Amino acid sequence: MATSSYRESVTAVLARVDVGRYFEVIGTYESAPRRKPHPDVLLYVASRLEVAPDACVVLDDAEKGIVAAHAAGMKSIAVPTADTRDNDFSRATLVVASLEAVSPDLIDSLA
Repeated sequence: MATSSYRESVTAVLARVDVGRYFEVIGTYESAPRRKPHPDVLLYVASRLEVAPDACVVLDDAEKGIVAAHAAGMKSIAVPTADTRDNDFSRATLVVASLEAVSPDLIDSLA
């Protein structure tokens, strides 16, 4: 997971929804010198996972995350929300209506 949020906030949310165990690496505000739309936190996570940026696929609901993925040389899937539907997702590799449209096969087809 790569987020511009503070580690304390991320830890609390992941604990509340009980999904933290699914993330091998979590990059936060404290992990990188610059926040999205800069690619730093995405590159930090890729480095920690020992995965080349061009082998990564980023899912994000906001323009800043898609811009960061593009700058990092990563593919991206934009998943707009009601609050971000007016964002510019032109740099996304793919735009989908919801997370229900995202499958392992779809991700594999982009990587």
